[in-house]
Amino acid sequence: MFFFRDKIAKICYNKNKHMQGGKKALKIFIILQIIATGYILLTSKIISNRAEKKVVDIIYDSVVGWDDRGQALVSKINKREIKLTSTIDDKLSARLAGRILLQAESSGEAWYLNPLDKKRYFLGRPQEAWVIIKKLGVELPAGELLDYLYFAKTLPKNLEGRFVWAKNNPKEIYYFYPDRDKPLLLKESEDSLELLQPISIGVSNENIRKITVGEI
Repeated sequence: MFFFRDKIAKICYNKNKHMQGGKKALKIFIILQIIATGYILLTSKIISNRAEKKVVDIIYDSVVGWDDRGQALVSKINKREIKLTSTIDDKLSARLAGRILLQAESSGEAWYLNPLDKKRYFLGRPQEAWVIIKKLGVELPAGELLDYLYFAKTLPKNLEGRFVWAKNNPKEIYYFYPDRDKPLLLKESEDSLELLQPISIGVSNENIRKITVGEI
């Protein structure tokens, strides 16, 4: 393309000779430049669209893949524990109700022992954990939650060991951990769940398998 441009420019530059030919060459030069510019813009758009589609597909496949693997992991662990859970100890379930349990003799799986039904729920990765927290938690009017947080209103028994949030602010979740003066504030993010580790209780396989497995 640049070769033809230089050739035509030379023809246009020679004004003393072949004036008519120079005008004709200039027209050809302009037409070629328009064609070249259009070609570049068109091919760039095509390449850009293809690249963008490929990137979107990769991101989508990755997200869906991780989501499927997370659900598969939860299902696998639940099936394993349901199979290995036989004798149920109601007193143990009641004593540990509302707490986060770590399966110390396995791979450190974290379970939430729901105080309402006395069943343990595998938390899995943060994505699955937030789903369980929201499913098993309770939403309160903002004013009522403020009374429990700042105005020393007695917390009712049905909120002990529960995850609670205000209707107007579902991203801030308070965990009313049993035997604690103040609830633990959790932001709806992956890092926030790390705050649960120091207050979790390690439980042996023998004991944790005396607690019924719950599924969402």
